[in-house]
Amino acid sequence: MTIEDKFEKRKQEDLAKDPEYQKQDIKKKESKNPKLEAKIRRKLEEIAKKINHHRGQIYELQKEAFMYEDPLGYYRKFHSGVPKGKLCDINQKLYRLLREREIVIFGERKFFANDEERMGYYHAVHEGKERGQLFIDDPVFYEILRRHKLLRNIPPFDAEEPYPFEADPVGFYLKNLSHLTRDQLKKTPGYRPLHRMLEKIGKLDICAEPKPRKT
Repeated sequence: MTIEDKFEKRKQEDLAKDPEYQKQDIKKKESKNPKLEAKIRRKLEEIAKKINHHRGQIYELQKEAFMYEDPLGYYRKFHSGVPKGKLCDINQKLYRLLREREIVIFGERKFFANDEERMGYYHAVHEGKERGQLFIDDPVFYEILRRHKLLRNIPPFDAEEPYPFEADPVGFYLKNLSHLTRDQLKKTPGYRPLHRMLEKIGKLDICAEPKPRKT
């Protein structure tokens, strides 16, 4: 630092200690700042509005990206428990994604992303049930397990038939499902194979007749 620089620095330090100089400096700042500060405030407000606007757009884009990357995770976070019929009305794009990726929802049941979740549902809800009882209690879930080749994990483990009624469809129906009409058998996804077998062997007449509609 040169002698001139040292002198100038000392001068500024001395002035800064002078009360009169401080008052003059404050007046100068006050006289210069109001318009500038007002301008800066307006600009900051404009920027804040733009940020909020774009923040909303960014959030929606992030949500959409999440939906494409993980449709099952998106469903669980934003539409958990919504049945497929209602989901189609609420979010058709998500509904199509789930169908395209063969992730199926039945009624109020959650999606099953993989075999671990399917077997987890069995252990949580149907633990210990053999195939026959599972078919009776939850035919749709039984069909899910059959389609994904998971029945080998359900007792009896040595059973070869995919359905518990194959050996005696008539006896199985009369013993376990006689309260269902032929129309109910046909309309329930898990019971359709039993309906088809009874129809094939000409035994649909054993099924209860549909109740007549009230006029």
